[in-house]
Amino acid sequence: MEYRPGFTECSDCRVPLVERLPEAPEDQPEPAMELVTVLEGNNPLAAAAAKDLIEQAGIPCYLEGEETSISLTLVDPNKYRWWRLHVARESEARARALLDEAISPEDLVIDIDAEAQPLPEDQ
Repeated sequence: MEYRPGFTECSDCRVPLVERLPEAPEDQPEPAMELVTVLEGNNPLAAAAAKDLIEQAGIPCYLEGEETSISLTLVDPNKYRWWRLHVARESEARARALLDEAISPEDLVIDIDAEAQPLPEDQ
């Protein structure tokens, strides 16, 4: 929107008018965060425990697969979606130390064949 010469503020919101908008800095770096995977598996309980442990330690994290695993288990409770827990590279050592202490490797993966529920036989 343009104003006629002589006007110094917007008639609607009373914000002072400027001759032109300031230039956006061209060489401003984009924020970048390198994520690393610190844990992965298919056991949804281990995923929830790991995420909770990391968040309680004040480490920002992202649980990849969290969204789809819920919907898949509603469709088929015997289907477990693989997940990965990511943290920023600078938090990797601290996160791994916490997770190594709290979660054993055998708790991360559920054997889908062993967990499958038999289908009821026709009566």
